[in-house]
Amino acid sequence: MRTLPPLAPGALLALALVSGCRRPDPSATASSRGALFSPRVIPVRVVQMVGACSRCDPTLACSPEDRCSELPCAPDPLRLQSLQERISEANQVYGKSGVSFSLGSLEKHAMPDLVDVNRGEALPWGRVRFQLRQALPWMGCDAFPDATALPPREWLIRASTLFSPAEAIPFWVTTVSMGGYGIYPWRARAILIDANQINRHRDTNFSHEIGHFLGLPHTFGSPRRFFQGSYNLEPGTLRAPPETRSAGLGLFWEFMVHPAPSGPRFFLEPGALRAEEEGALRPIQWWDLPGAHPSNCRLERDTCRYSCQVGDERIEGEDPRLRAFSFREVALDAPGGAHRGINVMDYLQSPACRANSIAPSQVEQIHRVLLHDVPLDAAWARGLTGLRPRLGYPPGAVPLARIAIDHDFDGQPAAAAQPGMHPPWADDLLEPGEPAHAPERLAGP
Repeated sequence: MRTLPPLAPGALLALALVSGCRRPDPSATASSRGALFSPRVIPVRVVQMVGACSRCDPTLACSPEDRCSELPCAPDPLRLQSLQERISEANQVYGKSGVSFSLGSLEKHAMPDLVDVNRGEALPWGRVRFQLRQALPWMGCDAFPDATALPPREWLIRASTLFSPAEAIPFWVTTVSMGGYGIYPWRARAILIDANQINRHRDTNFSHEIGHFLGLPHTFGSPRRFFQGSYNLEPGTLRAPPETRSAGLGLFWEFMVHPAPSGPRFFLEPGALRAEEEGALRPIQWWDLPGAHPSNCRLERDTCRYSCQVGDERIEGEDPRLRAFSFREVALDAPGGAHRGINVMDYLQSPACRANSIAPSQVEQIHRVLLHDVPLDAAWARGLTGLRPRLGYPPGAVPLARIAIDHDFDGQPAAAAQPGMHPPWADDLLEPGEPAHAPERLAGP
């Protein structure tokens, strides 16, 4: 297939911090806070990382020791058709937000020391820079101090945050099983995912990680506390751009319940939540529960019927209190009528759920994120921002995809279809209380 140059890097750093903003009203509507939002198409830049092979540019060497392997490359981890199907599904999920996605580029680079993102060994900058420059050729040989040593996952996250093109969502794809890891706008700028999550029939992980990248948490809380590693509905971890402080759980009001002696109170419209109720809010859905069932909510895999046990009451089916979790919409890949679907940020998924979607509070959050930049929290990223407002192009202005792969799999059978069950370990790679990696570094590039 035709190979074109990589996406232009754009502005790599944003140095203006946002401060002095008043605390946003958690019940603010999309029309009041997202009035300036206009539809956009966001390209995805997909980098397939493979072991030592000839998919390597020797002109990017930083020292005489940097040499490309002459070994032939294994077949591409991803099928182009599978990737296009996942992009189509993401367009189904996020269509009501005015955001759609396109393939910006599909690339393949020899990155043998970085492909195993589960590897815990800290690797020095001099060992990984030639490999990182294969995917980020505009990154200088002196982008990090020589003494910097990080595990592969952290190298990918930091290099991606600093140097990935601002207009595209960067997907770093590994052949090693690790689920998926999409990172909040106030933490970094990367998505890490294994190839099987994209190749697998109707797996929602691709769209799910995009949700995290655009500021969406899971639809549930957990009795376990992940603190600053959390992507659950957990106090102290959410943001409502342009606000830089933590936002309350009322930001995602449809997913909340307010316990009261007179009975639990649910919120079916944006203005229903009162400010004084914020401190007592609890997620409707919980995950990581002890016992045989990890969640208080259930999904019938054959019918896509959803139900939750909330206190002493079982809520089922078409109950409006579950409308943020369970949808009835038209699936783009199965026209001809309404199909039941599940919120893409849930862990409960089934092939019977033909249409996956998002709720109004999630649409509002995506608009906030795409309109307002926020500084990154990590100590290593002082002075940097998440750059989410730089994502995308106006409809009709999207450039052609850049395809750089070795195998198109023509004439070969597709992988067997598998049920798309989102694994419970897919996102929470940080254990409770695990500190963020913050080695002494910060000479910027």
